[in-house]
Amino acid sequence: QIQMYTRTAMDLQNKREDLVLDLQVSNNSCRRLTKQLESKRQEREQLHERLQNLKPALLRSLLSRVLDLTLLETLQTGQLERLRFRLNFLTRDLAPLLLSDEDSPWRLFGFRGDQVLTRWSNHELAQFKLVANEVLEAMSKRNSEDNAEDLDIEWSARETEIYGDRCRLVRNMKQLTHLEDDHEGVLLAVVYGAVCAVGSLPHPVSLWALDEKEAEAKAQAMCKAIRQVIPTRAQYLLQPSDVTNNKGGLIPALLAVIFMLNSTLPCSWKHEVLHSASFAIQSAVAQEVYKEPRKKTKGQSGQELSFTPMDLPVVPDAQQRKRELQKRIQMWLIEPDDSFNFDAPTMADPVVKSIFQQIEAMAGPWAVEHPQDFALLLKEDEAAPTLLALPAHELLLRWVNFHLKAFRRDPDAGLLNLNELDLALLVELLTKLAPDVMNLHEEEQTALRMSHNPTAAEAASLSLVTKVATRCTGYEILTEEVLNDEQTDMMASFLAELMASGRAQLPVRKSSEIGQHMETLASIVLEAANTQNTQLVSGLCSYLRDHQQSLTTSLEAMRAHQEIGQMVQSKLRSFALKVLVKRSQGVPCDMLELASQSSGQRGDLVGGNNVQAVIAREMARIPSQEPGPETDLAVTFAKSAVEELLKKHIGTFRDVFRIYAREATHESDARVRTSTITSTMTLEAAHVLVVSPRHLMKLYRDCRLQDLLEPVEVEEVYNEVKMHHAINNFEDVQRFETGLSLDMFVEALLTMAFRTQLDDVAPTAFHEKLDHMLENYLVPFAGSQRDDVVYQLLVDESLDELIDEFSPRLRSVFAAYASGDRRHATPERTRQRGARGAVIKETALNRKQVTTMSLDSFTELLEHCGMLSETIHRACVGRIFLNLLELRSVPSEAANEDGAPSISEDADHLASSMEDDHVGASFRYSLCFQEFLDGLIILTLFKEPNPFVSFNTRLDKFLRTGILDPLFEFANGSNEPRFRALYQALDDAAQKDVSASGIAKKLKMAEM
Repeated sequence: QIQMYTRTAMDLQNKREDLVLDLQVSNNSCRRLTKQLESKRQEREQLHERLQNLKPALLRSLLSRVLDLTLLETLQTGQLERLRFRLNFLTRDLAPLLLSDEDSPWRLFGFRGDQVLTRWSNHELAQFKLVANEVLEAMSKRNSEDNAEDLDIEWSARETEIYGDRCRLVRNMKQLTHLEDDHEGVLLAVVYGAVCAVGSLPHPVSLWALDEKEAEAKAQAMCKAIRQVIPTRAQYLLQPSDVTNNKGGLIPALLAVIFMLNSTLPCSWKHEVLHSASFAIQSAVAQEVYKEPRKKTKGQSGQELSFTPMDLPVVPDAQQRKRELQKRIQMWLIEPDDSFNFDAPTMADPVVKSIFQQIEAMAGPWAVEHPQDFALLLKEDEAAPTLLALPAHELLLRWVNFHLKAFRRDPDAGLLNLNELDLALLVELLTKLAPDVMNLHEEEQTALRMSHNPTAAEAASLSLVTKVATRCTGYEILTEEVLNDEQTDMMASFLAELMASGRAQLPVRKSSEIGQHMETLASIVLEAANTQNTQLVSGLCSYLRDHQQSLTTSLEAMRAHQEIGQMVQSKLRSFALKVLVKRSQGVPCDMLELASQSSGQRGDLVGGNNVQAVIAREMARIPSQEPGPETDLAVTFAKSAVEELLKKHIGTFRDVFRIYAREATHESDARVRTSTITSTMTLEAAHVLVVSPRHLMKLYRDCRLQDLLEPVEVEEVYNEVKMHHAINNFEDVQRFETGLSLDMFVEALLTMAFRTQLDDVAPTAFHEKLDHMLENYLVPFAGSQRDDVVYQLLVDESLDELIDEFSPRLRSVFAAYASGDRRHATPERTRQRGARGAVIKETALNRKQVTTMSLDSFTELLEHCGMLSETIHRACVGRIFLNLLELRSVPSEAANEDGAPSISEDADHLASSMEDDHVGASFRYSLCFQEFLDGLIILTLFKEPNPFVSFNTRLDKFLRTGILDPLFEFANGSNEPRFRALYQALDDAAQKDVSASGIAKKLKMAEM
């Protein structure tokens, strides 16, 4: 026992020692973790303090970026091109233009434009030479057997060879002394590549124009490249002959334009590639470093300067000098767009002004794309949206006459129609509209002035007009053959292209509404440019908040102005292209015939006035759209967009019409005089193609339009189109009594498309809705067939004549039994559109009363006909209803994917559900008139199942003996007003046997 106690005591002692050791370790760990926690707490506090200190800077940086983007949008929307270029240049770093021994940007002061462009070109050439050296070095290592495996070059062997040739041309080119030193077109290729590489490193892929070996082909490639980086008006000035000859001042002028529009100089003073406008003046002043009075740069003589330098007045106060610079930059920025004052700069002017002013002088008339005001072509009683309603030839005629009156200073000058265009008139117009291009052909102008006989004058005019026209359009329109043959359609096509390519010469006047909006936006941008970085919140933000209303109003007005201009230009280009296509087909467009046509007679699918009327009606259905000038402008814009879409898909609409149209006979009476001078009445039958309501429902089902509309909405669209045409042209409605003509059919499709509601499309974006329906429904599914036997029976065209015969009487029956089910459509219905689109929220016929027949009413009708029995009971009728409702879903959605039995297959469950909730069933199971007819066809299969008798015979028998005759007897004995009206309608239909359809049937039987 003693030994046991001893052993136990030793074990306890060991455990005690272990616990003491563990306790010490835990204490040490606790102290260590406490120190770490304290360190982390201090680190967190330091980070929190840094965050609090950085919050103003982060907020200022984010706010500056937002303002920069806002001001950039203001400049672009306001079409303040000249101000945008100048502000952009103020934020550029001029250091790349300095030589190694020049320490400040003011060393560039007084340089001519060609000197600045030469330095800029050499800078870009040096950048490409660095890339070329790297590429060629990588190629040499790749060709070496030792290092070939270590290199990872993404180019193929063919690409490497092509890029190598390009890089050798660039590397072998020496630095330019003058812009005329470029003899192989390398300079133009380098400039194009530099513009393409803005914000990234240059890449040999942009030097593709150097691949051509022949001089002429290379010149054409250079022209194609340069046209992508210059404005529209100067886009086609450069011709291959200018590149090969390299004479004259055209290439330097275009380089100046590229320098202004696509400055590749890096941003200065922490500006990024956002073309910042805020702090722009402060950025320019920051570059003005004046440590001593300006002196002549080394190698710069008085002859090289464009003016005689003056000594800089000594200004001891630096702040006073900055204020003077800010004032001069502001004065320079607010110069009007029509001011081309290129006086020699003084020594007090900033460097950026002296440089940019010389570049502007070189660019000349191509420096800025001035906004065009097409409203100058309007008459006194016309508004701006009228421009969109005018046909292109009328716009073109007004434009020509506007310039002829101004050029000749005669208010009575002008043409009656475009058929009066000739060579002399083109010379006169080009002198007014393209003086910059005319000045490039001094020899031809001199020859024209020196010609002393009509033959020589005509030859000189031909040469001048053809050469000038080549530099104004992208493809050759005016040739000597065109001018000699006096092809007025080709002349009109050229003028339309000229008008649409920025040479309309319709400047915005300062006194006009658009001019005032431009001045408002310019003043706001200038305020931002003059803002100090310390006054961002208190100064600029407060100013923008105070002027928010004027800013928003001016931006909206300018956007509307731009939209009108773009649509007018698009219309003119379409007109020019149409004329050229007709000429290529050997069917010249007669300008005299165009002038005689009314603007309302378009020759399109639907007249412009009808399209506008449909859009206006649908616009009025939108609750948020209130009548007013803005709504009228929106209607005009929508009309133009829809008309363009109709032109694009004119073949589609015609094809769909042919698929669903049928031939109908229209009978009209005419008085025929006989030899005995007696008059007799005869019938003249005319065959027309129409789309009946039944075939419109077939289109609705074939094209899966159940995703977009309910059947009752399709029926109402049909009735509305017929009603509006009856009001405007009753003769057409009589002629197309049994259906819709082509223009009515297109109007119905337009209305159906406009009434769809898509999640990603605005309610007033009618052209997008129409395009959606065309691309996703009409084009892929029009004319498609379904394998369903019942569906094929419902759309069987052999039943058309029989249904047309009974349709008036059946409509009376439908109206009698559906009158108790009228209700306002509920706007809170949503359904999934299926695999082809997103969710659609449908609003069913707002503010309209919809007539439908419920399950209870249909059952009541059958009960009054004595048709309910053990074979045809209430559950059977419900099954028919549900089968019809399944036709409202697309075929892929009609069947249950899980294989469970449908409710229409379970008669007991269907009957119990209808007994439990009569109101819900009445609302849910409701049919329009066309679905009511389909229900009678399906009911015929139950009542007349004999397959050895044609279905036409069975349907005729069922409608007569099973529906109409029993209802006639029942209505005769009823005292309810609706049934008394039904009795009267059926009685009138039974006694009328002299209707148009009855006479046609008798004539047809007589012929047989």
